[in-house]
Amino acid sequence: MKKITIFIWLLSLLCFCTSCGSGSRKTADKFLSCLEKQDYERASVYCGLSKDADSQEMAINAMLEYFGTNIRSHEITGDSLLADKEHAIIIVNLTRNNNIRELDVPVFMDKRDGTWYVNPFIREY
Repeated sequence: MKKITIFIWLLSLLCFCTSCGSGSRKTADKFLSCLEKQDYERASVYCGLSKDADSQEMAINAMLEYFGTNIRSHEITGDSLLADKEHAIIIVNLTRNNNIRELDVPVFMDKRDGTWYVNPFIREY
């Protein structure tokens, strides 16, 4: 009985940890894919701001300032869910068009109304 209880507890813990990180990782991956394609308007959707032109322009400018325009590829290497479970940091390795690699670039995530969004305005938590 004790082994079954431990097994169920570990399985629950694994499911909990997986569900927390997977949404933020997927959102960050889609966001970075849009940046690679230079589809900045679509990338701004993953920031979750209002769809008015001023908000989109602010988000796009913040993204470009932080990430730049010449991303060729990305690789998500890690994630960290913060204690409040409303913020996460996704760690990414970027390869630029000139083959320069940037390692351990943080992507800051916010959870709002159950959905993960990239926060291009935050530089650290």
